[in-house]
Amino acid sequence: MPESKQSLKTSINNLKATTKLKIFKLTKILKTSIHSLRVNTLKTIKNLANFRGRISPRQFAFIIILLVGLIIFMFTILKDLPSPSRLSSDEFPVSTKILDRNGQILYEIYADQNRTPIKI
Repeated sequence: MPESKQSLKTSINNLKATTKLKIFKLTKILKTSIHSLRVNTLKTIKNLANFRGRISPRQFAFIIILLVGLIIFMFTILKDLPSPSRLSSDEFPVSTKILDRNGQILYEIYADQNRTPIKI
């Protein structure tokens, strides 16, 4: 029985040692990841500051207002356009033409739009 206790203690100690090693490796990886993230963030902020220093605040505001205006303009235009899938369908209202026996048009009946399909 004491041998099993000893083997149990050694296996627990081995487990503790491997766990400590894994934790140490993970913390090292985390520290390097955080450091590289910090360095990259600082580089990005410096690049933005350099870009910001090249243009005046008025130009920067003008560019932002222009971009926002362009986005709003595009959304107002695009909301009124039909979907491409609806354009490719062959279902659209056409005019009804009443012909006489010689093929001459007597009447053309349409509701909202006068449409005549043609072959291209």
